[in-house]
This record gives sequence, structure tokens and C-alpha cells, in this order.
Amino acid sequence: MSSELEDKSIGEVYDQVEFQYGKEFWELMEACGAWQKMRAHDFEKLLMDHPECLGTVLQYKKPVERFAGEIKHALINNPRYSAELIVSRLAAEATSEKAFYLPQNLKNSEIDDIMLDYINSEIANPNYVSALRNWPSGKAARYNPSPEVRVKAKRQYDGSMDDLFRNGTGLRYDTGVVIDMRQKACKRVTREGFSLTHSFSGRWLKEYMDPATVMNNLIYVFAFVDSHGLMQAPARQHEEHGILATLGMHVKGEYRKTAGFQMRSGLTYLETMAYANFLETNGGRLESAIEWVYNQYFAEEFAITGFSLALPSQKATWWTNVRRLGLR
Repeated sequence: MSSELEDKSIGEVYDQVEFQYGKEFWELMEACGAWQKMRAHDFEKLLMDHPECLGTVLQYKKPVERFAGEIKHALINNPRYSAELIVSRLAAEATSEKAFYLPQNLKNSEIDDIMLDYINSEIANPNYVSALRNWPSGKAARYNPSPEVRVKAKRQYDGSMDDLFRNGTGLRYDTGVVIDMRQKACKRVTREGFSLTHSFSGRWLKEYMDPATVMNNLIYVFAFVDSHGLMQAPARQHEEHGILATLGMHVKGEYRKTAGFQMRSGLTYLETMAYANFLETNGGRLESAIEWVYNQYFAEEFAITGFSLALPSQKATWWTNVRRLGLR
């Protein structure tokens, strides 16, 4: 390698390597210390001609320190490769454990410019754009997307999803909640196609509005918890099918949402809004029942003191949220 670099540029040497041995080539460069034989101009030209090399080169500290300016120039001028590389190495769950060194002279604002160029391009991959809008907090201190990057990433991602589903791609289902004063049964569920409507007896809910019964209704009527006292709404890892777990990009610390979670959390949200609106309409407050639990029930039932809770009353506009809830 040393003799080759005496007579040829690093680009000429790299061009002799078959494609499948690209990674091994840079491993050899690191093992034999051939970085010292490379000329800065030749190395920068190689990275500009073959930006796919950046992913492997940035795993080694020595070339990043030695050729910081050249690597920085290559990253800035190849936003497609550099943006996806930075996102995948700093934020993605699967690849973030690999060694990854960015030039110290590459500022956070300059990485923002790379990301904005990528977001505004026609080839921006929604998986990477989604990772930018959901950047893991405190997990990747080397780069923190600016508010402008996060907002534009969210807008671009939302727009791409609208385009994807506009022509009927995918499966759509709807969830609705009704409190019916004419219904005798405490709870009923009806289905029409992929639409589920959960209806509750307004007679029952209006007859018993004391704080204890209101809280029991959340447990036994609206079924917010299961028979073991665990919340029903949270996502569960065992529900995530293997093929879906491998699709897309997952950022570090991401709350892994499944289809089942989307349905349960949407239903829980709607039921809470509907019940809060119903209680307020009939002279009660859901917040008052929760305050009772902390301010009285804990002390009387468990002899636990020191809790104090005061919740503001908020008008529940649940019909608006019913219209907004369109789960894909």
C-alpha cells in the first residue's frame, strides 16, 4: 500500500479495488497507517467522486483529525449522502452503536444547512425526514437539529404521507364514541366496515356521578385498565409483527407504536373527551373526581397524607376530535 501511494493518488488506488472490497480497503488503510501517505487534495477528490466512502472513513478517528477540512467540504457538498449518514449513525436505533467521528470544525449550523438541503430535495427519504422531526433528546449530543430543521422536516414528512395515501394506498379505519341517553345497555360496540362505534348509556352515567363511581366507570365501563390493574392504552412490544419491526427507521428511545396501540390510544382519548364533556354538561367535572382521589381517597383508604391536587376545568370539544381522528 505504501509503495502504491508513492506513485499514485489515493483515488487511483481505490479505483483498482473491486466494489465488494470497499470496506476492507479502508480497514487496510487504517491497519497499515497509510493515512500518512495520502495527499489532502487527492483524498478530498476521492470523497467527492465516491461520497459512499464517507460512511466507512468516518469510523476512523485518525483520518477525521488529519483531513478535517477535506472531509467537511465533502460532507457539505454531498447532502444526500451526508444527511442520511449523520441521521443513521447519530439517531437510528440499529446503526448508532458504530464508531462515528465528525470533523470538529463542522458546526451545528452547518449540519443544519446539510439537513435543510436534503429536506428540500426531491430525493428526501421519509424515513430519514421522520427521524429528524423525532430526533432523540439527549441521545446524540454531537448534533441537535434546529427548530427550523424540525419544523420543515415535519411539514415535508406530513406532505409525503398525504401524497402517499391520497390515492387510497393503505388501510383506513375509524373509531367513534357516543353517549346515548336512549340506550339501556351500559356499553355497546357496533361495526360497519372498518368503522367501530363505542356507545355508552347516558342514563347510567348520569344517574351515578359521585367521584368514586366516576373513577370506577373509567375502570369498569370505559376499561382503561385490565383485570391486573395495568393500563390498556400503552404500546406492547409483543404486538409488533416481525416484518413491520424491520421496516422504516426507528430512532433511539422511540416509543414503538403498533396498529393495536393506535386503535387503543385513539379510543381512550375519545372516551375521555366524551365523558369529560358529558359530566360538564350535567353539572359535574372529571377533574373533580381525580382531585377527590388525591385529596381525600388516599388519606381515607390508605392513610397516606401529603397529596394535594387542583386541576383547571377545560371545555371538552370531543366532537372536533372525533372528526380529526383518522388513523392509517
